[in-house]
Amino acid sequence: MSKFGRIAQRYAGRLQMQERFTRQLADEVATAIGSHDVAVTVHGVHLCMSMRGVRMESARTSTVHAAGRFRTDPLLSQQFLTLTTGNGRTA
Repeated sequence: MSKFGRIAQRYAGRLQMQERFTRQLADEVATAIGSHDVAVTVHGVHLCMSMRGVRMESARTSTVHAAGRFRTDPLLSQQFLTLTTGNGRTA
C-alpha cells in the first residue's frame, strides 16, 4: 500500500491538471503491477476555488481513469465506481 502513496507524491507536487495527474497515477500503477487492468479515482479539493474568487469552500472535483478490463467490462467498471464514489455505502 505504501507504494501507492509514493507514486501519488511523485506526481502531486507538479503544477498540472487533475485529469493528467489521474492518468499518470494509473500508468505508473499499471507498470508497477505489470497489468493494464487498472482504474484510478482522484478526488481533489481545489484551493483556487475555495480561497479566492467566489470562495466555494466545498469545491471538489473527481476524475477517473480506467484501462484494460476496467474500461471494457461494464460490470467491473460499475463495481469500481460504486466503491470509489461512495454509492451504496451506509452512513
